[in-house]
Amino acid sequence: MAQAKALTTNELEQVLRYISSTTYAERNRAMLLMGYWAGLRVKEIAQLKMGDVLNDDGSIKSEIRLSAQQTKGNDGRTVFLPAKLKEELAVYLKTRHITMPDIPLFHTSKRLGWTPNTLCQHFFWLYKKAGIESLPIS
Repeated sequence: MAQAKALTTNELEQVLRYISSTTYAERNRAMLLMGYWAGLRVKEIAQLKMGDVLNDDGSIKSEIRLSAQQTKGNDGRTVFLPAKLKEELAVYLKTRHITMPDIPLFHTSKRLGWTPNTLCQHFFWLYKKAGIESLPIS
């Protein structure tokens, strides 16, 4: 099976410029950078819960422990969050009013949480509207 295409640095900057002009810019930016900087797959991003990312005191964790149900295959894994990603998450989390551990980290405009398929389509349209020709989706 072919591996998904990764965004180049220039393409990432292009998509981030487009995202800055959209509704829910903080959310879209945080979701995109979770994939780019932390290497999370779309399914993993869609299935993140607040408790996966936040400590009990509300601070952002340095690592995320993904369960086997959240990952591809049957193995859980640990993902380390770089400082710059933790800063992006902090900006996004300021837009959230509810931080209960069992609710999805990312929400849509109409409901709490994303399905992996819907998030994949969301990324497709972000890339397309940003003018990215060959679209990376994982």
